[in-house]
Amino acid sequence: MERALHLRRVVPAAAVGALWLASYAAANGHVYLDYFSATADGAGLLRTELNDDGLHPNARGYAVMAPLAEKAIADALRSAAPKR
Repeated sequence: MERALHLRRVVPAAAVGALWLASYAAANGHVYLDYFSATADGAGLLRTELNDDGLHPNARGYAVMAPLAEKAIADALRSAAPKR
């Protein structure tokens, strides 16, 4: 239970960081990969079926993440060099 309480305090900070990263990527011509939207539950934690320990993705979690990573890599390879 203590771990869950700690994670609930960390999630808002992580969400703010993710928003900043997405904005920075967009402003600078970078590809941003958003795993959070595809893997988080309503409380902002990794969905139960996608992990075995409450924190790290399991095989099902990686199965959700893999196509997102493949798409982001393909998008990055297709895009022009980032603005500097």
